[in-house]
Amino acid sequence: MKVIKFLLIFCVSVVFISGCEVSDMPKEAEPLSVSENNFNLKEFGSTKYTKLSDFAGKPVFIDFWATWCAPCRYATPYVKKVHMEFKDNVEVIGITLDNNISVAQSYISKNSVGYLQLEGAGTDVPMRYGVRGIPAFFIIDAQGEIVKKYVGFSPKYYDEWVEVLASLIE
Repeated sequence: MKVIKFLLIFCVSVVFISGCEVSDMPKEAEPLSVSENNFNLKEFGSTKYTKLSDFAGKPVFIDFWATWCAPCRYATPYVKKVHMEFKDNVEVIGITLDNNISVAQSYISKNSVGYLQLEGAGTDVPMRYGVRGIPAFFIIDAQGEIVKKYVGFSPKYYDEWVEVLASLIE
């Protein structure tokens, strides 16, 4: 019985740390240069589009996620904490890879996600960022350089995110 319990805990831990695979992303995709990492994505519940370059001069924290990804849902409260702690100095952006936008919108409303949400499903943005699994987090400095990338989620990431973001706004 103890062996079964251990194996179950081990398997769940592996899923959370490794994240969810994005099966339609080419495995050979590598991130492009910084200028090519710009995007123009539709905002949730709006006809407005947002570009990464709209935040030039300000650090950006990007979360690629989907409602069908358990580690993504587990990470949401931590990303919300980042947003609340740095809302005046860092732009926090969620990019959903959900194909069903109404499901994603319901999740965002139910969980009071207050940071900018963009529609990324069906675009080349995840591929251009080299996203092979989600959640995937990117910290981008004020000059548009990708400083850190994280794939999967662990609660210990939060402390590192805070440290890196704090160093970018000093």
